[in-house]
Amino acid sequence: MMTKKPIINPKEELPLALQSAAETEQHLLCTYLYAAASLKKNPDQFCNDGQLTTVKRWHQQLHRLALRRGQNVALLNALLLALEAPPRFCQPPSEVIVCAPFSLPQAQRMVCLEAPNLADLPAGMQDLLQQWSNAKEESLSSITLRQLYQNIKDGFARLPSAFCFSPKVQQADLLSRSGLYLPAIKEVSAALHILEIIAPTDDAVRPINAQRPFLQLFDIAMEYQMLTHATSGCTRFVPHHTTTFQRDQLQTPYTLRLFDLFNYTYITQLYMLTGLYGWYRLPAEYPHLSAALREIAFDPISQLLVQAFPKILQVLPVDCHTSRIPGPNFQIAPKEEKRLIINACTAPNWARADRYKFYQNIEFYVQRLDRIIGEVQQLSEQHPQQLASNQQRFVRCQLQLIQQDVFKMADDLRRVYQTGVGSRMRMV
Repeated sequence: MMTKKPIINPKEELPLALQSAAETEQHLLCTYLYAAASLKKNPDQFCNDGQLTTVKRWHQQLHRLALRRGQNVALLNALLLALEAPPRFCQPPSEVIVCAPFSLPQAQRMVCLEAPNLADLPAGMQDLLQQWSNAKEESLSSITLRQLYQNIKDGFARLPSAFCFSPKVQQADLLSRSGLYLPAIKEVSAALHILEIIAPTDDAVRPINAQRPFLQLFDIAMEYQMLTHATSGCTRFVPHHTTTFQRDQLQTPYTLRLFDLFNYTYITQLYMLTGLYGWYRLPAEYPHLSAALREIAFDPISQLLVQAFPKILQVLPVDCHTSRIPGPNFQIAPKEEKRLIINACTAPNWARADRYKFYQNIEFYVQRLDRIIGEVQQLSEQHPQQLASNQQRFVRCQLQLIQQDVFKMADDLRRVYQTGVGSRMRMV
C-alpha cells in the first residue's frame, strides 16, 4: 500500500503543493483535448453513422472534462494568489500523465486517473480498475493526486484562524472561468470550500454521482470495449488512425506554420493567465492591465485553441504522399517554460524581479497578438496545393474569422487597459 505523505507545512510547502496540483490539472486538460482531437469527425469505411454518433458524444464529453480541468487550474491559482505565491499555468513533461491519441488503453488510463478511492467502488469496478492498471497500485496515479489534495486541505486547515490572505482576492469573479459563484477568500473556510469543489471528499459524495468525471469516463471505456468486441477487435472506427501530433513528422511547410502558430497561441494564453494571477490588481486600479487580461485570457482565446485551429488542422496534410493529418500537441519550448515557471524558493521577491517585468507590460501581450494576426494574414493569402478548392475556401474562411477575433482581442486589450470597462466578444 502507498503510505501517506508527510503533513504539509502550511507556510513553506502549501504553495509548492498547489503549484504541483495546478501542473497536474493542466496536464489533464491537455490530455483530454489531445485525445478529443484524434477522434474521427466523419464516417468512413471503418466507422458507420451509428458508431460516429457515439464517437461524437465522446468528443463532447472529453471537451467538458477538459473545461472542468481548466476551471480547476484557475481555482488553484486563485488559492496561490491568496497566499501571494507565484502562479503556475504550464505542464512540464510528466511520466505519469501521457498525451496520446484516443484508444481503449488510453480511455482506461483516463478512468484510473479520475478514480476515487477503490474501497468506495463496487467490487466489479475495483477488479476492472486493477486490470486496467496492470494490477500495480502505484500506476493508479489518481491515488497520488487524491493524496496531494488531501494534504493541501490539511495544510489549509492547519493555518491559524486569523490568517490574513492577500487583499487582492476580494473579487469573487476572478476565481472562476465558467460563471461559478465562489466566496472571496477571506477565511480558511472559503479556501477549503474551493478545494472541496476541485476534489470532493469521497465520503461526501456517496452514492457515486453519475455526473462525476470518473463515471463518465468509465462508461466511455466500457462502450469502447463493447464496440471493439462487436467489430471483432477492430478499433479503427474511433481514432483518426492517420493523425500525428509530432512536429518532426510534418513535411508540408503550410501545415508546419499553422502547427507552430497553434502552439504559439497556446503559450500566449499561458503568459496572459500567469500575468493575470501573478500581478493581479483590483479593477479600480489604473492601469487596468488585470481587467484587460481577464477580458480575453479565458474563453476568447480558448475558443481558438479548442475549436478554430483544430478545425483547420484536421483538413491539412502532413506530407505530399499520405493522407495523414496533424493534430495540436500543446508543446512548450524549454525557453518559454523557463519564463512561465516562477520559483519563489529561488526568487523570494519574484513579483519585483527584473526578469519578470515583461508580465506587467501590456506591449508584451499586444505584440504576441499582433504576431498571431500577421501569421494568420500570411497563411490566408496562401493556397495549400494539396487541398481541393472547396477545402482551400474553408481554410481561408476559418483563418479570416480567426484574424478578426484576434484583432478584436488586441483592440479590447488596449481599450480595457485604458478604461477598465470590458465587453462581450463574439466567438469563432
